[in-house]
Parts: sequence; C-alpha cells; structure tokens
Amino acid sequence: GEVRGAVVFGHDVTERRAALQLAEMSRVSIQNLFLEMPVGIATFEGPDHVCTLANPTFLETLFPRPRKFVGLPIRQSFPEGQEQGYIEILDGVYRTGESTSGIESPAVIREPDGSERTVYLNFVTQPRRDSKGAIEGTLVVLYDVTEQYFAKRDIEKAVRVRDEFLSIASHELRTPVTGMKLQT
Repeated sequence: GEVRGAVVFGHDVTERRAALQLAEMSRVSIQNLFLEMPVGIATFEGPDHVCTLANPTFLETLFPRPRKFVGLPIRQSFPEGQEQGYIEILDGVYRTGESTSGIESPAVIREPDGSERTVYLNFVTQPRRDSKGAIEGTLVVLYDVTEQYFAKRDIEKAVRVRDEFLSIASHELRTPVTGMKLQT
C-alpha cells in the first residue's frame, strides 16, 4: 500500500506542477498580450481614479514624453483632462456603473515645455466591479485615430472643392448654352 500511495502522491505532485506551469504560461501570455496590444488600456481604482495599470500604448498615446501616471490620481497626473470633460466621464461611469464611449474625441495634451498637441481618440470607459458586484474602479480602452481624423478631414475638403468647381463649371457652361439657344 505504501508504494502505491507514494506513486499516487508523486502523480499528484506532477499534476500540480504541470497545472502551475500551465498557469504561469497563461499569465505570461496574458501579460505579453496586454503589453503588446495596439489599443491603450488602463485601469483606475476608487473615486479618485488612481491609475493601477496602464499598458505602453495607453501611455504613449497620451504622453509620448514620459510623465508619471501609474499610481497617481488622474486629476494629478492628467489635469488637462478635467477641463476637457474626461474626468467627468470617469466620475459618471464610477458613480452610475454605465459604460461610456467616444468617437474622434479630441484630447489636448500639455507637454512639459508648455506646448500643446491634440490627439483624436475612440474610447470606451466601463466600470470594474469587485466579486460582490460593487464598483471598485474603471477600465479605459482607447485607440488613437488622429491620422484617420485628418485624412477624413482632407477628403471632406477635397470633396467640397470638387463640388464647388463642378457647380461653377456647370454654371459657366450653362451661360453660353443659354445664349446659343436664344440665337437659334
């Protein structure tokens, strides 16, 4: 009986090791996925929205020059977000539990040298809940659509110029045609 018990015990240890290795591989895979995601992801904790986690894409989208963000309340790390309504969005999601999204939302970022730049973002902000269902924080997923925004704006401008040209050309062609009709 002892040998059999030892074999079973050894088998249990081997299964536990395999499960731990699998769990660690999963953790590393999820961590790599989070770090390499082409969308920005950040989590915030509590009513002060202390950033607990932000992937590189999130940080680079908002702050290409290093800025302390993780571990700080958002009002301190991103004060310009208050006047632009972004903190109000986090407050609302945290208070109501209702997700919010934005499309091509401009965000003006103040650089350390005092200059400003504008990025256009598609974003979703949703509540994060604890095991009992109470809201403990928020999750923000954002995607920088600045290039697409300006490309779309350029296309719209080109279409307006084309339409204006066609309107003028049409009018200019109608004038001589009307004169020729009158002569005939």
